[in-house]
Amino acid sequence: MKQTPIRVLLLEDNPGDARLVQAALADYAPGQFAVTRVERLADALARLGAEPFDAMLCDLSVPDSEGMATPQVIIERFPLLPLVVLTGGSHDASFGRDAILHGAQDYLVKGKADAEAIVRSVHYAIERKQLELQLHTANRALGDLNEQLEAKVREKTAALAQEIVERAQLQIRLESERRASAEQLQKTYLDTIEAIALALQKRSVYTSGGQRRAGALAVAMARAMGVTEDQVEGLRIGSLLFDLGMMTVPADILNRARLLNKSEFALVKAHVQSGHEIVRGIQFPWPVAEIIAQHHERLDGSGYPAGLKNGAILLEARILAVADVVQAMCSHRPQRAAFGIDAALEEISRGRGVLYDADAVDACLRLFRQQGFAFSAIA
Repeated sequence: MKQTPIRVLLLEDNPGDARLVQAALADYAPGQFAVTRVERLADALARLGAEPFDAMLCDLSVPDSEGMATPQVIIERFPLLPLVVLTGGSHDASFGRDAILHGAQDYLVKGKADAEAIVRSVHYAIERKQLELQLHTANRALGDLNEQLEAKVREKTAALAQEIVERAQLQIRLESERRASAEQLQKTYLDTIEAIALALQKRSVYTSGGQRRAGALAVAMARAMGVTEDQVEGLRIGSLLFDLGMMTVPADILNRARLLNKSEFALVKAHVQSGHEIVRGIQFPWPVAEIIAQHHERLDGSGYPAGLKNGAILLEARILAVADVVQAMCSHRPQRAAFGIDAALEEISRGRGVLYDADAVDACLRLFRQQGFAFSAIA
């Protein structure tokens, strides 16, 4: 059966840039995309209102719109449309990150993204929009459920105010229902978070599997250190999301097969603040946003982004920092081969008590050298 092509609307007034994008989609993935090009924002809005499109590639500067105003109008008018922003050489990469924080799914820098990166970005935008809609549906269900339960509590409490025993029995039953509903909703919420983390892993070689390996090691270290199970669960959730901010870094930089220059590495480092901004409004029962913000801090203050020292860094973040260093050194990167576990353990041993939490380092060393922990055993 012939596959229906993905319909892409391209808003680009520069014929040369437009041809590059169209050729990339046509040559790298023949038959997978049907591209419609317009040069003005007004024409794009008209086509979106009249025809169905699966995704959109949007230049920031067109004859009738400039800068962030262009994607903002599209996002406001068509909130269900997966959107990839195209930034030019004259635009700072912060425009792309701002567009993602305002509702776009990805961004590409024109002239730097190859055909594979463009195709990957379109597929990623469609998958991420679907996950965003699932999360929105789960949140809306939580609100409706809470309203229903609260209304039920008010109604029953008023009706049984004179019967103390019956009211106590009712509240016990309602609390049981609320707890069961909350547990089910929490499972749905965590399943959605894990789906988002999986989508991030698929985005590049840099992010593939790293969060899962670091998370498994961090949880094992935390249990070996005797921290509470509530802290372990918070660390597990933080480990799923600690590199969430990588979605604001262009995929072509993450997959670049050479050492990054200073400005490119600054974009990668900015993933910490971006991840923190994405999750800080979510009411987790654990300090997930702080774990994300602090997992690159170091005891001596040499880490980033805030240069925190010693006890100012959360214990969960100190544990995750050690786990992340070990898994990163054991992982292949486009610009280098894996260093291996011996080099990774030597690195954390060298930094014990100076860069890395001493108890966390000791727990990690015991896991690998005495208890047979191995990344290869992680599914």
